[in-house]
Amino acid sequence: MGRVLHTLGSLLVAVFWIGVAAACVACLYNVFRDDLDVQQMAEATACEGRREGCHLQRFREERWPLASTFEFFDEKQEWIQVRCARERGLLGEYACEIRERGTYTGPIVLVPPRPAPTAKAKGGVVRKQGPPPAAVPAGDGGP
Repeated sequence: MGRVLHTLGSLLVAVFWIGVAAACVACLYNVFRDDLDVQQMAEATACEGRREGCHLQRFREERWPLASTFEFFDEKQEWIQVRCARERGLLGEYACEIRERGTYTGPIVLVPPRPAPTAKAKGGVVRKQGPPPAAVPAGDGGP
């Protein structure tokens, strides 16, 4: 009987740690994944469904394992904070809601747009700019 309880206890501990590892992987995925779809959903929520006539400037973005928060300025310089979270904690589809709306009184530091991919990111070769290498005269090349 003692051996069965020991095996059952070991199994429960292993299942617990596998669950902890899976939760950590889900947290890392939620924070470091490409979230362009969530950004677009947040913008649509901030525009309240209006496609035309809604011009937003992203002000700030926070990404956490359980939710992402976006702050925007609209064309009337109104500050809008949108929170997007998954339906079931770390899993499920994202849903966004407006948390706050109003006049912003703090300093304004705008988030720059994402840079265009470089040749290196596309798999190309990036060459340093500068003078071409000096030519070695024939006969001086070595042994």
